[in-house]
Parts: sequence; structure tokens; C-alpha cells
Amino acid sequence: MPDAGGDPRDELAQAWASAVAGTSYVLLSWDRFHAHLRGLVDQLVPALLDHGPDDAELERTAAAVGERLIEVNLSNPGSLRRTVSVLGPGLLALPELAAVPDLSARVFAVLGALAAGYAEARRERTFAQQEVAKDALIRAKNRSEHLLRTSEARFRALFDSSPMGMAVSDADGHFVEANPAIAEILGHSPEQVARTGWADLFHPDDLAFLRACFQEMLLADMPSKRLQRELIGNHDDRVWVDVVLLLVRAEDGSVQHFVTVVVDLTDQQALHKRLSYQSLHDMLTGLGNRQNADSKLAAVLGRAGQTGEITLLLVDVDGFGLINQGLGYASGDQLLKIVAQHLRESVADENAMVFRVGPDEFAILIENGPDTPDVGTLVDRINQQLAEPTYLDAGRPGAHQGAVSDKVGVAVSVSAGAVRRPARGVSSAELLRQADATLRLAKTTGKRQWATYDADLDRADQQRYALAAGMAGAFENGEISTCYQPVLRMDGTTRPIGLQVVVRWDHAEHGELHHTECLELAELTALSRDLGGWALHTACEQAAGWWRRFGENAPWLGVDLTAQQAQDQDLVAAVMRAFEGTGMPTDRVSLGMPASVLGHRDGVPEDNLRTLASMGIRTCLYDFDPSDIDQAAELGVEAVKFSRQLPAVIPRTGDSAVAKAVAALVPLVRELNIAVVTDGIATREQLNWWQDIGGDYATGPLWPVLGSAEVSSWRDDPA
Repeated sequence: MPDAGGDPRDELAQAWASAVAGTSYVLLSWDRFHAHLRGLVDQLVPALLDHGPDDAELERTAAAVGERLIEVNLSNPGSLRRTVSVLGPGLLALPELAAVPDLSARVFAVLGALAAGYAEARRERTFAQQEVAKDALIRAKNRSEHLLRTSEARFRALFDSSPMGMAVSDADGHFVEANPAIAEILGHSPEQVARTGWADLFHPDDLAFLRACFQEMLLADMPSKRLQRELIGNHDDRVWVDVVLLLVRAEDGSVQHFVTVVVDLTDQQALHKRLSYQSLHDMLTGLGNRQNADSKLAAVLGRAGQTGEITLLLVDVDGFGLINQGLGYASGDQLLKIVAQHLRESVADENAMVFRVGPDEFAILIENGPDTPDVGTLVDRINQQLAEPTYLDAGRPGAHQGAVSDKVGVAVSVSAGAVRRPARGVSSAELLRQADATLRLAKTTGKRQWATYDADLDRADQQRYALAAGMAGAFENGEISTCYQPVLRMDGTTRPIGLQVVVRWDHAEHGELHHTECLELAELTALSRDLGGWALHTACEQAAGWWRRFGENAPWLGVDLTAQQAQDQDLVAAVMRAFEGTGMPTDRVSLGMPASVLGHRDGVPEDNLRTLASMGIRTCLYDFDPSDIDQAAELGVEAVKFSRQLPAVIPRTGDSAVAKAVAALVPLVRELNIAVVTDGIATREQLNWWQDIGGDYATGPLWPVLGSAEVSSWRDDPA
């Protein structure tokens, strides 16, 4: 055989050719046969790459490939089985298809359409052969007597050697003769078949239909009829076949006999059932998949009575990624099967169904009865079963091939979101969405947590997510702008010394959204980095203009970086680009970083802070709390900024535990030569309190937010 030469498509074509070569007699040389299959691969791959709005073109291409297999005489059912077994994994493994979205589903669609095209071409070929047989029989009947023996010999050759099952029966459906092929299909000998009739081979429930077919052919003078039915073979085996009934009349018009041609469709039917099963089930656990869950849920909701109640529980395996990364994917798969079994057992006494709806997510649908436990009891029951260690055959990632697997005892827990409600008045899609939203809410509070659906919280979240989804369009349309919050020195004169950049969104429906809300919404999407970068660039341009106009009297500008910006390895380069061409000293800008991003293993935020400081840029930690004091000292930041919510929680008396802790912390920070900035100052009482404990700078709603045009007048008159 020729060498594939390292071409993945060629290697796939060669593997395909090797797999099917022995299944059918192909009238092609090996090189031409290999080239033919390579051409079919070259048709399938572009079709898979072309992910258009629907799969119709993909399915047409795959069906055409199935037809071309029949054209080269790959008509044995084994050829189709081996084709599917080679093409399925082979297409999934092609490097050029790795980036195709939903590749598994598209390959699955290809195999289904290929099988359908193959079956249709095989049926058409069979039908054509059947028509040839019929014509041969009719011509033999009408030939003159002196050619009768020749015609009989021709029919006999066709009858005996045809790969299709053939039988001759009288007008009552009793077999007169059967060929070896039909005997093989049914698992009998030709003699056994000849002693029976159609009434013995059809299921009793189909006999009335069969008699109606014969009557229709006789009364309507119908020469042939085609149908698909199950026949009863040896040992009561069921054989799915394609049947063509041919009516042969004598010269006087009387019924001479029926000729029946049978093609075995068992392999195609089994493949169809297998593909149908795979489309609705998770192959690892045997549970129904998300599509199955949606279908079964819709069925339950549709048949529920007025008082019927259901519970939909969506559970997520806590820390499942640790199993995959720490012990290997084989161990993760083993654990998922164990979890699936435990979930089945936990609701064994309920009218319930369990589905796998995500990589480590499962859904449990319960039609509630009088003894159905509450959600907390259900979740506790599941976690109790999972708490006992399960010993996995864990081959750790990175171990050399052939290394002996270890037995590792693993115990896991689940977090859950539950919807318990009347079954009427809700769609399956909405119910799944509610359960998913509730699960996300439960996971925000930690592991092994559960929550029940709260309609008010859900509406608020939906509104928030809708705002976040539309934020990119608002950003592009200019609905988002920058303003400036005054920063003042708390030295008794409240002298202004700087401006803090704030982002505002002028929303047509919800009005003005303030800075913190804008950043929170941006963090929900990929917009956070772009929005922060735009704010930084805009701030530097504005600060440069003030520098050129006011010189040393210009206010410095503070910009709080988003969490995504702070962790960006390209942050320093982005800052340098923002400063490029401004001619402004770098110390005219203060960049704040959220304290929450510090302390991670990669150390990128810390490196960014140090580099920015070395460039002469002022640095600040915001959302600062006592646990961050060592980090602030080690990084040498110029200032720290407490959470903007803190001034509001300290009562006017100043003798609460929080107030005492803050009052003790401020002097410690100042001893490190780090300035204390207080955000969120809304009243004079708050300003005085922070000034008394030693705060350095203040900002907040006590002072009006300014537009760029207002900065000049503000610089001279802060009131």
C-alpha cells in the first residue's frame, strides 16, 4: 500500500480503505480505490469547516458521499459499519477541524446523513435490481414456448445467485420456492422457508395489513407494492426488511404467482437506533443528556394536572476540575459515573429522572408526591452519599506511559439550585433557566451550598445581565462617558488637589448608572479591559491638556484600574501608549489597583505595580482592608483607599467596633508613609470623623462630579 506521506486527510482515507477493503468486491485497483476515498474525505472536510446558518448543505454533502460508496459497490452492510467506525473518530481527530464549533455534533450529523444517503442509494439500487428481476420474469412469461427453457434457466440463475432474498408464492401467500438469500436473512434453510408462507413470517399484528396489500394488488391490478416491515426469523428473531411484492399474471389474466424480493435492513436500522440513542443520552454515564432533559421536562409539564407539583434540582460537582487536573481525565470520568449512580440512588423512591446536562452538572426532575422531601433534605441526602471516599484508579497526569495507577480515595460534594413549583404555567426552557440561575446564586456563597428559586432576585439578575449584555453597544454609541470626582486634602481647608476619573452610563431606560455599577457590569463581560483602557487613555489626554494649560497648578488625575486590567500582562505597555505624545510628567497620574487581585500565584499585578512605580507613576490600592497592609508596605504604594461603603457604616458616635478598628489602622498605615484616601464621603460629619483619625484625602458625593469644562472654575472655587 502507498505511504500516506504524513497528510492527515490521506491517512484517514488510507485507514478507511483498509477497513472496508475486505467487506465487498470492488472493481478498482488499490490506488484508484484509495484515491476515490480520498476524494470523499476532501468533500466532507470543507463541508464541516463551512458552519453556515443550518446543516442542510453539510447533510447533502454527507448523503452524496454515502451514495458514492454504493457506486463503487461497497454495498455490504459491513462496509457501512466500518465506514462509520473509521470516519467518526478520524474526522474528530483532523487538526484542521479542531477549531470548528460543535465539531462532535457536526460529525454526528455527517455520519447520520452519510448512513441515510447510503441506505437510500442501496434501496434505490435494490429497487432497480428488483425492477430488472420483474422485467426479466415478465419477459420470460411472454416468450414463446420454444424459449421457455432458456427463460427458466435465466430466472433460475437470477433466483439462485441474487444477494437479495427472493421467494415465489401462490395467490394465497404460501411459498412455492425460496432462494438461499432469503433463507439466510431469516436464519432458516431454503427448504424450511419453502414449507411456510407469509402468514408464518409476518408478526400477527401485521397479517391484516399484509392481506390488504395482496387484495389491493389483485383488485387494482397493481403490479408491485413496496413496504418495510419486521419479519420473524429463526428462534423468533426480528429482522427488519425492505419488501417488494410483484404480481405475475398468466396470459389469461389469472394470478400465476407472487414474487417477493427482500433486502435485509437490520444493520441500517440498528445504526439508526444507535445514533438516535446517542443523540439523547450521555455516553459516559448512560443518563439522558440536556436535549433529553428538555424533552422529558416538556412532557411532564404537558401532562401535569392542575394541582401537580414538580421539583427541578440542578446540581454541580464542587471542585471537579481538581480531579481532572490532579488525577487525570480518566479518574474524572470514573468519578462522574459514580456521582451519576449516587444521584439515581438518592431519588430511587421518588418518581424522578436524572440527566447529565453539562460537564459536571446534573439535573434531577421529580414529580412531587406526598412524601417527597424538601430541597434541603434532598441535597443533604446526596452529599451524605458522596461524602464517603470513593477509591479511583487514578493515573496522574504527567506519569510515563504504562505507569501503575494509584488508588486514591476521593470524596466530593455538590452545590444545587432548586425550583419547586406547580407544574402548570411554565415552559421547560424557562424552568431550566430558573434552575441554572439559582445554581449560580448558590455557588456564589461557597461550596456545598444550595438555594431555592427566588423570583425577585431572578428579575433583578435578569435586568443586571441584560444591562451587561447591552453595554458594548452603549459604549460604541457614546452613551458611556467620563466625569471627574474631586479629591481634597483633609487639612482643615479642604483644599482640592486632584480629580478621580469616574465612568457614567446615561441609559435611556434606567437613567444614569454610576461608576461602581458600570465597572461591576463590565466585569460580567469581556468589556472590562476595553472600558478601563478607554478610561485610562481618555484621562491621560485630559490630564495632558490641563498640564499644558495650568502647569504645576493642574490637578493630578486618579484612575482606578479594573481587576482585568490589573492582571493584564500588557498593562504597562497600555499605560505607556496612553502617555505617548502627551509631554506630561508621569507623576500627574495616579493608578489604583484593587487589593483583591494581589497575592495570586502568577504575581502579575504585583509586577505591574512595581513597574508603574518605577516609571514615576503614583500607585494606590483601593478597596483596602487591614489584611492588605503587608502587601501595601512591601509594594511601596503611595496611597491606600478604603471601600467607598465604609463611611456609611460608621455611626456618628464613632464608638462602634468597626470605627475603633479603622481608627487604629489609619495611624499604622501613615507610619508606613502611605497616604490614606477615604472614598464615599457624603456628609460633613463623615468628613470630620475621618479628618480627626488622621485621614489624608477625601472624595465622594459630598462634592459634585464635574465635567471637563467645569474643572477650570472648580480649581479656584471648590465649593
